Amino acid sequence: MKRLLLASTCLLAAPMAAQAGGLEKSGQPVTLLFEKGDVVNLELAYGIPTVTGVDSSGNDSNDAAEDFLRYGGGIKKDFNEKWSGAFIIDEPYGAGLSYAPSNFAFGGTYADFHSVEATALARYKFNKNFSAYGGLRVARFGGDAATEGAAYGPLSGYSFQGDDDWGFGYVVGVAYEVPEKALRIALTYGSAIDFRLDSTEDFPAAVGGQHVEGTTPISMPQSINLDFQTGIAPKTLLIGSMRWTNYEGWEVRAPGLAENFDAILASKDYNIWTYKLGVARQFTPHWAGAVQALYEPSIDKTLGPLNPTDGAFGVGVGGTYTTDKGMKIGAAAEYRWLGDSDIQGPFASASFTDNYSLGVGFTVTAPF
Repeated sequence: MKRLLLASTCLLAAPMAAQAGGLEKSGQPVTLLFEKGDVVNLELAYGIPTVTGVDSSGNDSNDAAEDFLRYGGGIKKDFNEKWSGAFIIDEPYGAGLSYAPSNFAFGGTYADFHSVEATALARYKFNKNFSAYGGLRVARFGGDAATEGAAYGPLSGYSFQGDDDWGFGYVVGVAYEVPEKALRIALTYGSAIDFRLDSTEDFPAAVGGQHVEGTTPISMPQSINLDFQTGIAPKTLLIGSMRWTNYEGWEVRAPGLAENFDAILASKDYNIWTYKLGVARQFTPHWAGAVQALYEPSIDKTLGPLNPTDGAFGVGVGGTYTTDKGMKIGAAAEYRWLGDSDIQGPFASASFTDNYSLGVGFTVTAPF
């Protein structure tokens, strides 16, 4: 059962080709902390979302979502029977959207936000069943955006540049395990992380052509992850997770827009729930595989141009080969059906339907 426990990781860590227009990319996993022994892990994933729509004048948007590459990895070490630690690098947030000029409502609108995060964790085992863990996160976040098209009226042509800034947060969690049943339940809380981006805003001539330099505060949200697995038959695991991300009240309030036009660049007024459930099975001493379903409920609200999809349903498959020396090489793929969305600008709207995304990824975990 031990090898199967590790093999299932390949699917859980595979590329979740994130909801196009959303900011979630990695889900900030801490599962590396539960690997057996001293290991180093590397991950590489590629997401290919396809998001098209029609604006209120009947013009197609072409594909508004950009492909993305995600990397990550880390190192985990046991210090003694009670203490272990992990250092994890990932890309928790990002957005890449660009509307074709042919789209009357939002043509030329784009957003490019990026991040990188390092998490240092320590875990203490009270006994074979209960443990607690926690640590610090440091993240770097920044990005650019522009509003173009008839939907923005006189503000069409506005641009925003936000320099990268560092922010700090923390992680705390508890876990319950029954090794004989391959059972593990881990509950992890991640705090919000605040950034203050040195920003530059340029306004179109229609509203005065101002050039505004200032500071834009952005708080990336707090979250809770619940991860579980349990043996359900010989060499077979049930695996799953639930993630709550607190985007309610989230906004990007650039000072020029806010002070001169009582407007904000982007906002969310809802929380995001993501559910995953799957089965992993060991076929031979070297080969294991897994299948997994994902569900993200829609919020049934009119959204903005940076959120052209609403909810998702996905199916993923993965496999892992374990060498005689304990190195695990995994690959996985996932297909998502992205939920329909109506987006509204101040002066025009658009409707996005029948969209999807594909993600593929690779992971290597090796003892040292």
